[in-house]
Amino acid sequence: MRRFHGLLTLTALALVLSQCPPAPAQGGGSGGGGGNGPVFTVKFKGAAINGVVPEGECNVDESQALTGGPTIMTVTVKNVNLPDGTSLETILDFDPLDSLVLRGGAGSVTINLGRFAPGGRDTLSIDDGATFIMGGPL
Repeated sequence: MRRFHGLLTLTALALVLSQCPPAPAQGGGSGGGGGNGPVFTVKFKGAAINGVVPEGECNVDESQALTGGPTIMTVTVKNVNLPDGTSLETILDFDPLDSLVLRGGAGSVTINLGRFAPGGRDTLSIDDGATFIMGGPL
């Protein structure tokens, strides 16, 4: 009798759940592909280099994260008064990720972070291997 009662309870629960409308998707972003995870941009400024203030931004696209896809981070810099060909490292929480090469004081790199979703307490730093150029919290 106990086994029958458990089966009847599970059947009733399945019937009730099948009648409920699906919950709305969570997430604040407007990414493509229906993942509905957040997409956000953080802007940075650094200390002047030879009289020019470097600027940068980090665009984090978690739009596919809720469906098992990767987080894509694009780091772009401009007004970096260093010679063409200078390589700048992108560092997330003390972990070097990738580098970008300056041309005309600007550069960009796109990084696949896999299933990692930065934010809150995570920090992005951009440096030339010895000197901090810019960065801050994501």
